[in-house]
Amino acid sequence: MIQGRLIGIDHGLVRIGLAVSDATGMVARELAIIKRKSKREDFALINRHAEQQGAVGFVVGLPSNLDLDPDIHTQADTVRHWVANFAGTTTLPIILWDEQMTSVDALEIARRQRRRSG
Repeated sequence: MIQGRLIGIDHGLVRIGLAVSDATGMVARELAIIKRKSKREDFALINRHAEQQGAVGFVVGLPSNLDLDPDIHTQADTVRHWVANFAGTTTLPIILWDEQMTSVDALEIARRQRRRSG
């Protein structure tokens, strides 16, 4: 795994969410929400944030829906295409991260953790 600060990217059709991790990669915080303009402008702004934060790589959330027919174009396909374009603008590594765990799953895990410690 990559060691150092990472920029997390939540690709959306209207906005792109950015987060930055600490150097251990264990804790992240919101960095920016970019209102999309053009790929060129968006990519330049993302790369500028990465440089300012001293990032060593990117993690891009890859939405997944296991219930869909494999022949249907999905948001994951859109994200993969976007990442392929973005990769041409940076020398930093890009990791696609499966977002299969939902917010509901994450909340349930957090509840269980509180019960164990409390």
